Amino acid sequence: MNADGTDQVVLTHDSGDDGSPEWSPNGKQIVFSSVRDWNGTGLPAYEIYIIQAIGSNQVRLTNDDAQDFGPHWKP
Repeated sequence: MNADGTDQVVLTHDSGDDGSPEWSPNGKQIVFSSVRDWNGTGLPAYEIYIIQAIGSNQVRLTNDDAQDFGPHWKP
């Protein structure tokens, strides 16, 4: 997205609630949390994902019963 809000691009295409995005130090990736029903129980769970800044190669980083949210990059 440009500074004036034009040219916005949707990076994720799921029905989950994606939030808490944070750019990687090199500006090539974004880490974020998302609430999705991956295990079929009907119970939402926060998990951590990473995606390339251009919207490709989304990868789930956590997969557990804990509520994983608010990711941050560390040097």
